[in-house]
Amino acid sequence: MIKGLKLQKNSQPLSRNIKVAIAVVVLLLLVAGGVTVWYFYAYKPAQVKEDVRRREEQQLANDIKTVEKYYLKSLTGGSITQFTKLASEISKSQNILAEFNYTNETFVCDPQSCSFSYQLNKGNVFNIAQKNFWGENYTAIFSDDSVNFSGIQSGLSDNPLLSAYKNKADISAPFCGDLLNYLYSYNSISGIQQTLKIVSLPGSPVQTNENKIAKKGRGKYYGLNTMNWEMEIPKTSKNGIDVLYVASILERQAFRDAFIIQKIDSVKDNKISGVMVCKIGN
Repeated sequence: MIKGLKLQKNSQPLSRNIKVAIAVVVLLLLVAGGVTVWYFYAYKPAQVKEDVRRREEQQLANDIKTVEKYYLKSLTGGSITQFTKLASEISKSQNILAEFNYTNETFVCDPQSCSFSYQLNKGNVFNIAQKNFWGENYTAIFSDDSVNFSGIQSGLSDNPLLSAYKNKADISAPFCGDLLNYLYSYNSISGIQQTLKIVSLPGSPVQTNENKIAKKGRGKYYGLNTMNWEMEIPKTSKNGIDVLYVASILERQAFRDAFIIQKIDSVKDNKISGVMVCKIGN
């Protein structure tokens, strides 16, 4: 009997230990199960959602940069008024240099600057070392048979359309259909030297992105299209081309505020080129 009592006493702590162990195991299983449920049904979906949000935000930021890059590039250039001022300055410079010994003047102007080159008459010396432009003197760079000037400001770096875009202001542009109808009609009654050649039809590679950005409240929707154009510049003599003549034609154009001048090149094609800005409609 004494042995039975001892055995009963010894078995009681063992039984309690087993119960405690079972309880601990059950508790750990419950915790593990809870963590698993939380991970798969709360944490992981939230992480996936956050990853999607970050990717969408990054894509939207990329789209904004793409749209801004397109507009800044397309709208950069000078207005017709600014081109007329540049043409007047070029003509004045030609008149000043006409008395000196050169056979040809060539130049290229873009929105930032102009460069000029003068070919020397054989056996003669070009006896001027500076070119005055916009009231400033520019020093010549001499070669064996030419005199060159570079880094001269063109005055074509800005225009009302570009300024409005940079300031996020409204832009008033003609409908593309109206602009095209005008150009076709104008060209049909104009001579070769007055023709405005349409190089590419109106279009925009960023219209979808721009619309998406505006719907999300992250930017202003302009919906502008651009079309490339060019016009030949007639020669006046062996020494130059008549940029003032071209300026006088452009000044008389309807929709003149839609014109942006981006390049004047007398080296290759004797052309002035740029874009016209319009919006879809009509």
